[in-house]
Amino acid sequence: MQEIRLTDMYRRSIKLAFGGIMILIASQFALSQPACSGKAMFTEPVCIGNTLSKDENALFDLVNKYHVANGQPAVKLSSRLSVVANRRMLDVKQNMRVLTHSWSNCPYDKRDNKTWPCVTAAPQRLNSGYIGEGYQTLYRTTTGAALPGAALETWRKSSLHNSIILNLSPFKDYPWDELGVAIDGQFAALWFGTMTGGGIMASEGEGLGVDLDKTISGISKLLPVGSVSSSLAGGKWQGTTADKSLKVEIFGVPKEVSEINVRLSIKLAANGKLSPANRKIMLMLLGNVFPRWTEREIWLDRTLAVIAADRKATRTQIIEKNAIEVQGSAGNSLNFAIRPLSKPAAIEIF
Repeated sequence: MQEIRLTDMYRRSIKLAFGGIMILIASQFALSQPACSGKAMFTEPVCIGNTLSKDENALFDLVNKYHVANGQPAVKLSSRLSVVANRRMLDVKQNMRVLTHSWSNCPYDKRDNKTWPCVTAAPQRLNSGYIGEGYQTLYRTTTGAALPGAALETWRKSSLHNSIILNLSPFKDYPWDELGVAIDGQFAALWFGTMTGGGIMASEGEGLGVDLDKTISGISKLLPVGSVSSSLAGGKWQGTTADKSLKVEIFGVPKEVSEINVRLSIKLAANGKLSPANRKIMLMLLGNVFPRWTEREIWLDRTLAVIAADRKATRTQIIEKNAIEVQGSAGNSLNFAIRPLSKPAAIEIF
C-alpha cells in the first residue's frame, strides 16, 4: 500500500513538473515577442501580434470566402504580409493615431508618385520577405473592438475597398497571390500582395453633392446619428429612433457623402402605413439631399400606397443623377436607399 501511494505521488509530481515546463515555455514565447514601440517596430523581426489571433484567422476566412464566392480564386494566407499588417496597426495606433496612407517614417502624397512606394513597397521596406507589391485596406470602429464581420461589411459597402478585395477595375489585372491580416483594438487591416503592379491612381467620382452635416440636418434631433466605423475611403454613421422603428445608415466621407449608401430600415405600423414621426424623417432626408425636388412628398405618399398594397413591390425614382429606391420586405418593414446612379471612382487606391 505504501509503494502504491509513493507511485501515485511520483506520477502527480511528473504531471505538475510537465505542466510547469509548458507554462514556462509559453511564458518565454510571449516574452520573446517585444512590444515594439517607436522606430523599433520597423526593424524588429518579431513583435507582439506576429502570431495570428482567432479573430485574425476568422477575418482571413471571411475575406477569402467572399473572394471565392465572387468568382475569384482563393488567396493564400501570408505570414509575411500579416507582419506588414501588424506593423501598420502598431504605427497607426502608436504614432499616427488616425487612418492615413502615410507611415510615420514614410509620408505619402497621392499627388506625388515618388511617395507611392511608401505603400506599395512597404513589404520590402519592412524586410517582410515578400518581394511583390502590397495594397492595403484599413478599418476603424468607434464602438469597441474591431470585429471581422463588421470590418468586411464596411469594406464591401465601399466601392474602393470592394474593388481591391474582388480584383475589380482598376485592380482586375492585379491577381492577389497572398493576403495578410491584422486586428488590433479598434483597427483592422488587410494587405494584398501581387507580383504585378504599377501604382494605379483613380479620379474622384461624383457623389450626392451634399456633405454629412447637410444630409442629417434636423434629423439628428429626432434620432442621434453617430460614427460607428471608418475606412480610408470613408466611414459609416448610424442612428436609431427611440422606439427602434427606424434605423438610418450613411456611408461616405464627412465633406461629401460620395461613397454613398444612405439607407433606412423602417418598421411599418400594423396597418402597413408609416408612422407620422417616421414619415417626417423621410421627408426631411429627401429635402436635405434634394432641396429642389418639389414633388417629393407626393412621390413618397404614392410609393407608400403602392407598397402597402403589395409588400413585395419596389419603386425607383431618378433625381439629379441619383437613384432613390424603396422596397417592401418581410416582417412588415420597408427598405429605403439613396445612391448615385454611377458608382464613384476611388479618390485614392491604396
